[in-house]
Amino acid sequence: MEIYNLIMIYPLILIFIHLVIFFIAKSLNKRHLWNYPEYKSYTWGYFQGIGALFYSVIGFISGFLIIFLEIDAPTNQILFQLAFSTFFLFVGFSACSKQKWALVLITIFNVPLFWIINYFYIKKRPYLAKNYHHRSLPKSENKVNDQLLNEKNEERSD
Repeated sequence: MEIYNLIMIYPLILIFIHLVIFFIAKSLNKRHLWNYPEYKSYTWGYFQGIGALFYSVIGFISGFLIIFLEIDAPTNQILFQLAFSTFFLFVGFSACSKQKWALVLITIFNVPLFWIINYFYIKKRPYLAKNYHHRSLPKSENKVNDQLLNEKNEERSD
């Protein structure tokens, strides 16, 4: 394959990867809003957390490939890559768990445009505040889904 073909394929691969990350973030956000309807959407936080998880796994795999394929690279550089990717695996998981410090760390290690976006994003989410205690609303016993299940069960019993 020529280098020009690789140059054309690389952006398409990046777009595809980020689309997959976005749809995973949307599904996690849908589940989050289903459980806590009083909260605001957290799609951007999930997107950044899953992106950090994905890229840390890629960094970890590439570090091990460098070790096992015996590519000439400084040992301390490989160990730093493995440690950094392991740390960001933890940070990505914490960002998906809605930890404010994890979003701040992802922001620091990201491009400056994300600094502005994340500043306003974190500021508008009260549940990312340090002193916020989650008090979910009591769940009603007769939700729409429960009502539908009860109706189906009644139809089956008749």
